[in-house]
Amino acid sequence: MSTSGPGIRRSTWGISAASLLAVLVAAGSLRTLIQGDTWWWASVLVGGFAVATAAGMRAIRPLRVLAPLGGSAVAVLLVPLIWVPESLMWGVIPTGRTVTALLELIRAAARQIYLDSPPATPTPGLHLMVAVGVALLAVLVDSLVAELRMPWLAGLPLLLLAIVPARAVGVGDDLAGVTVTVAAFLLLVWLDRRRDQSRPPASSAALLGAGAVVTALVVQSMVPTLVPPAPAAAGQLRPVFAPGADPLVRLGETLRRGADVAVLNYESSSSSPVYLRVVTIDDLTGDEWAPTTSDGDAASRQVRTFPEPEGLTDDVEREEATTIIRDAYQQRTWLPLPYPATSVAGLEGAWAWEGSALTVQAVGRTRPVDEYTVESLVVDPTVEQLRSAPAARTTDFARFLQLPFDMPDEIGDTARSVTAEAGTAYDQAVALQDYLRSPEFTYDENTPQRADGDGDSMDVLAAFLEEKRGYCTHFASAMTVMARELGIPSRIAVGYQPGERRLTEPGVYEVTSHDLHAWPELYFEGVGWTRFEPTPGRGDVPQYREGDAEASDTPSAAPTPTPTSSGAQNRPDQDVTAGATGAGGGPPIGGVALGTGAALVLLAPAGVRALIRRRRLGALGRERVGPAWDEVRDTALDLGLVPGGALTPRALADRLGAVIGGGTPEHQELAALLRTVERERYARPGSSSGAMDEAPVRRLLQRMRGSASRGARLRAALAPRSLLQGFEGVPRLARRVVGSAR
Repeated sequence: MSTSGPGIRRSTWGISAASLLAVLVAAGSLRTLIQGDTWWWASVLVGGFAVATAAGMRAIRPLRVLAPLGGSAVAVLLVPLIWVPESLMWGVIPTGRTVTALLELIRAAARQIYLDSPPATPTPGLHLMVAVGVALLAVLVDSLVAELRMPWLAGLPLLLLAIVPARAVGVGDDLAGVTVTVAAFLLLVWLDRRRDQSRPPASSAALLGAGAVVTALVVQSMVPTLVPPAPAAAGQLRPVFAPGADPLVRLGETLRRGADVAVLNYESSSSSPVYLRVVTIDDLTGDEWAPTTSDGDAASRQVRTFPEPEGLTDDVEREEATTIIRDAYQQRTWLPLPYPATSVAGLEGAWAWEGSALTVQAVGRTRPVDEYTVESLVVDPTVEQLRSAPAARTTDFARFLQLPFDMPDEIGDTARSVTAEAGTAYDQAVALQDYLRSPEFTYDENTPQRADGDGDSMDVLAAFLEEKRGYCTHFASAMTVMARELGIPSRIAVGYQPGERRLTEPGVYEVTSHDLHAWPELYFEGVGWTRFEPTPGRGDVPQYREGDAEASDTPSAAPTPTPTSSGAQNRPDQDVTAGATGAGGGPPIGGVALGTGAALVLLAPAGVRALIRRRRLGALGRERVGPAWDEVRDTALDLGLVPGGALTPRALADRLGAVIGGGTPEHQELAALLRTVERERYARPGSSSGAMDEAPVRRLLQRMRGSASRGARLRAALAPRSLLQGFEGVPRLARRVVGSAR
């Protein structure tokens, strides 16, 4: 009786469920690459439907061979239903808008993978790619175990998925994650063995599990750490925004110290990442760049009510947001605030806002802060509003255009070269941002100090544009100065990135000293001061809506929502290119995807070979032994037991008999298989050659593998020679053609 027969008829739903579980457990390692957990739940949904479809088709014998394709197709068909439902006709039928929206999402995710530094901001496109990738991997693992009976091969992608992401960002060995993944994998092995009613002893399973964990950790330790972990030492909080301090110099010193200490935490109703701006710098003519301040009467600038944001008109959409901030500093001179703030409550002592920047400074001396509440606006302009903005009035914005007389020529030349094809001030700004975020530039907090090194002198900026290496102060200062060279009013903002969500309190975001950041703000009439993000691998690149126009390659959506927001799900035209809270200097997360893809390519020949073997041995159930003999021949060729070239069945049997040894059960099974195949090939048409079970053939194949060396078995698995049999004569034919042409 064939062992495969009962295995085929027995339900594989348990194996399918275990396959999905194993992949989802291993995918937990992606939390080091992507913020939040929405991507994981999306993977559960898409993967669950895909694997269930594959399992259901496998239960129907005529559809069994199409099960992997069916599961993959369901994963793909779910994409528009989940991510772009508004583009579907009657909610189910894809249209041309569906294709356009999906291409925009995929393109945005591809750009984010290329540019972002982990952990990436969760975006719809990234959710889509991760969920579909996890679903397809689950279908692959399910097929390897349930259909091809190759659980050990299925363990390789699971191990890679569990180990590589954590090692790629340098978070150290994840014993718990690897152990749970190995446990899920062993469950797959046990379920596969159970189909043959040959359960391994408990002691063997325990020993196998322990060995797998040790092996996994050894492999994990051998994978190189692509980003060295930041020092965990925490020092005393040092004021970055102190009276008389150059905030850019202090920011650079804090980043280079390496210590990462909590600065504040906040809760916000905003649907966009909350940047907390502390000071702005608009005077770039001196050797030291100081924060913008006001000399007017502080009593008329109380923080209970702020003036209207400069330049913002009623035509621009906005929403109100409330942010509760809890500060870790005992004393502050300047308050961290979202821009533009409309009021601040909960402060003690005298505080006053600065008119143009809407920053808030303590009056007279530093003051304790503790907890305070900020009301602010989330401004959402369209690309059309930004492009059509008229030139700012030079008389009103002269100080935001001033530059020193001894400017190095390289800065202006670079600005004009980069924006040569830009038609509007907004397009020029985007071109500058894209240039500084391009692969030509490298984020490096340890950039050699030249001309005081922290981005606040024109000599430093010229050196930065030449060396193309620096950190946020260099990138922000360079874009601000180049924008002024092009006649766009601009200034530098210094403050904090949005921070990271607390695991224990999902609504609370933690901001640390490593979230210190600088970015440029450019002025557009009718919209006001607009944030840009030129620093690669840091911060969140603002995106703006296209309005009713068709999507284009330019940024096309509002600022990317935080994980708690559903706004992103309703904007299929997003084109997000970078994430918030990246530590900077890390590798693009595309490197991890590239490594995983390379591993799957290496496994492709083994998968193809396994499919062929499964189909050939399945023919025994239909009383055909010729395909099984072809499998014996190809296995011998892959293992190097016989040379290439045609051999008669009897000649092949003689060679294999010498390898496996006479008098063994496998030798007798080889002789029986030879007699059966010769009867099938040479008997009269219509006569029966006799049936043969699958079990003896499998034992014969196993004995052949045992007769080969370990290296030969590895070559046979990863580079099976039998797949190239049809092409071996191509070089000889080519030589003949070339020779005849001569």
